[in-house]
Amino acid sequence: MSHQAALPMVVGIGQAQVLVVTEIPLAPPAFKIKHIVKDFQDVTCVAITNKVIVTGTLVKDINFKTFERREVFNGIPRICGDVRHCDVEIPFSLFVEIPGAREGDRCEVINVEVEGEVDEPRDYLSDNCRVFRTLLERTVIRVVVRVTRVKDVYWGKDSPQE
Repeated sequence: MSHQAALPMVVGIGQAQVLVVTEIPLAPPAFKIKHIVKDFQDVTCVAITNKVIVTGTLVKDINFKTFERREVFNGIPRICGDVRHCDVEIPFSLFVEIPGAREGDRCEVINVEVEGEVDEPRDYLSDNCRVFRTLLERTVIRVVVRVTRVKDVYWGKDSPQE
């Protein structure tokens, strides 16, 4: 008696990085970036011949201090303003080399992360002012994917030989 099962077999696992550069206008202008929360949405992959195409969106929630006024109170200089936020959805895409991958194979994103970033204030209101209108974001995104293919596996005494 022979038995058969369709089992997923790993074709390959791979990773790649992409540099995403985005200029983000801030309104009102910012005095200081307080905190940036990063998250990923809709990260998908599709297998093609020997590669995987990955697309997704990096969402950044940028919390920043605004500049309303500068004053001296009881001999102590201070800067006053509101705390604001700006949500930015940044699309990205890349490919990962997976030798042996082909159309129709199953692809899954195992991990996606921000591996590093540089935030640079730009477009200052004046030369001697720390208030800026634009934030230049340079972000390195790393993605790890796995490609599998369903294969028929037979066992038992009457199973066909492969």
